[in-house]
Amino acid sequence: MANKANSYVRLLAMAKKDWKNVPNILTFSRGLMSLVLFVLLIEGHSVGASWLYIATALTDMVDGWWARHFHQQTLLGKTMDPIMDKLLVASVGIGLCISRWPDPWVLVPVGIILVREAGVMILVEWFRRKNLMLSVTWAGKMKTMAQGVAFYLLIRNPSGEWGQAVKYIIVVAVTLTVISGIDYIVRARALLCPIPKEDSVD
Repeated sequence: MANKANSYVRLLAMAKKDWKNVPNILTFSRGLMSLVLFVLLIEGHSVGASWLYIATALTDMVDGWWARHFHQQTLLGKTMDPIMDKLLVASVGIGLCISRWPDPWVLVPVGIILVREAGVMILVEWFRRKNLMLSVTWAGKMKTMAQGVAFYLLIRNPSGEWGQAVKYIIVVAVTLTVISGIDYIVRARALLCPIPKEDSVD
């Protein structure tokens, strides 16, 4: 209990010291914009939501670039960035499900994406507490790109009239989501249960 309290105290101290730099301001603004995006989606403002989604997604690219380029990387930023990323995905996903119920081309892919994101977040946090690292791989990066495009197309199609190209992109995004989730599970298992190397025999 005392260790958990000390962790919260350290996090508050970091926030007080580091929140004013540009990357962290962008990171926190992504969280606020995600909540506004959720409201726009459930109210049916698809055009405004699509533009805000682009702006929100851009903060995710700019904050990391700015932190690396101007040497403003902080522990607070590294802690909050993935949390705000997941908040964006959850806000868009849940907002789409509410606004497009019961369209299966929204509910099924978004459901798979949300389950994967929640599972990976729990897995990564559990490993972090054991001082083990599950880094992002090419599968995760490709998933993020495809998922971003798919979410944008879902937001821009309030009528639910899906062309074949849109359906293909959604299927690709879901496929990469599943592949990257399996990749996390395989790498997690390898960390927990490493395969012993056999001694070579001359």
